[in-house]
Amino acid sequence: MLRNSFLKDRGVITKRHEAKGNPSMALSRSLHNEVHAEERRLKGKLGLGANEYMRNGKLEIRLMNQAMFNILVKKYGLITKQELRMIRKQAEKYAKKKGCYYK
Repeated sequence: MLRNSFLKDRGVITKRHEAKGNPSMALSRSLHNEVHAEERRLKGKLGLGANEYMRNGKLEIRLMNQAMFNILVKKYGLITKQELRMIRKQAEKYAKKKGCYYK
């Protein structure tokens, strides 16, 4: 739920391998693209561009959680709300550990 580019932008990591432990989910290319299209749509509604981020990790996680919910839970029923909640909690724990939850 936290993109590596967000972590780089916040100075949490400088190289991709430093994001080890950041929870992720394996998706097909088409689902991956659809989730990110939904993320861009939600950002657009908030006046943000595709490569702009929310103020902090907490808000970024919430936005990605909504995008994933809309596509993976609501549209396709591929995962449950409970499974998505578990992923969100793991992302929140990671963000707090890295100091970017409120950063």
